[in-house]
Amino acid sequence: MGFGDADGYDLVVVDAMHKANYASRICHSCRPNCEAKVTAVDGQYQIGIYAVRPIEYGEEIAFDYNSVTESKEEYEASVCLCGSQVCRGSYLNLTGEGAFQKVLKDWHGILDRHHLLLGACKLNFVSEEDYIDLGRAGLGSCLLGGLPGWLIAYSTRLVRFINFERTKLPEEILRHNLEEKGKHFADISIEVEKSDAEVQAEGVYNQRLQNLALTLDKVRYVMRCVFGDPKKAPPPLERLSPEAAVSFLWKAEGSLVDELIQCMAPHMDDSMLNDLKSKIRAHDPSGSDDIQKELRRSLIWLRDEVRNLPCTYKCRHDAAADLIHIYAHTKCFFRVKVGLIIILFFLLLLFWFGNSSNLKL
Repeated sequence: MGFGDADGYDLVVVDAMHKANYASRICHSCRPNCEAKVTAVDGQYQIGIYAVRPIEYGEEIAFDYNSVTESKEEYEASVCLCGSQVCRGSYLNLTGEGAFQKVLKDWHGILDRHHLLLGACKLNFVSEEDYIDLGRAGLGSCLLGGLPGWLIAYSTRLVRFINFERTKLPEEILRHNLEEKGKHFADISIEVEKSDAEVQAEGVYNQRLQNLALTLDKVRYVMRCVFGDPKKAPPPLERLSPEAAVSFLWKAEGSLVDELIQCMAPHMDDSMLNDLKSKIRAHDPSGSDDIQKELRRSLIWLRDEVRNLPCTYKCRHDAAADLIHIYAHTKCFFRVKVGLIIILFFLLLLFWFGNSSNLKL
């Protein structure tokens, strides 16, 4: 991925069924004597096999495939027969395994994901530093060319998280491996396990970048179908201004307050309902100098007002008050632009750097 030819490819998939030599039959080993490296020679990509230690006469040549899969069935079928004392039992690593997902779940939750995407949509600009970070990850002009600024900026944020995950993952994998092997073995080499964890973390890192590149290519295709020129695709998320947030929550038809009144109407007598409507109009935050602050105050007032209404088994006002509480303490409101739902769908898959690579268009 991204090996530096100005006219080359940013994403290379090698299929030995179409073009290969005897080296394509080299077996995997969890303690290899060689490693595979990709280089560009005279404009052509080549995979070289290099020794990592002295090789004895008659010793089989092997390298660590260091590959990962998202399929549990494929992982369980990939039995390793290298016979090494440090054999992992499989020549594939399962990215869906708990240890491999630990950093992702702890540091990249739903709020983190929306924060990254919303920040990129708002900025809609790519800095020189962004291009440098993307280039270091192997994502160059062949892949990024023609994409809108907000999408490249978002990809940069994802790459930075992937780099952060790479620094944290070995520790999580090591902890997991020690716990699992401790159930079956009394003698465990910490140094060997540390080395193993590094190899597995590197495999997950490469898989994340590959899935990112594949998904970007699919997003480009969708944008071309929808907009003709992918660069014309606008940001899918738009942050609401304080005035727009008031309209969305308080005033407009179909707003939060409007839908709340409609839901409560069948379960309240007319006088109580009209009294609540009158109070809501009196607490309209539109005319305030600090609309955002006043909107929060109005929502907190409404929360308490609704909570104090009598509940029945058909109308739980306390549950509605809990929902209003969440809205009152939400710092940022945004909306998905009409016609960009499918783009957002792909980007939400991109958050997890995984299943998107299995989608067929």
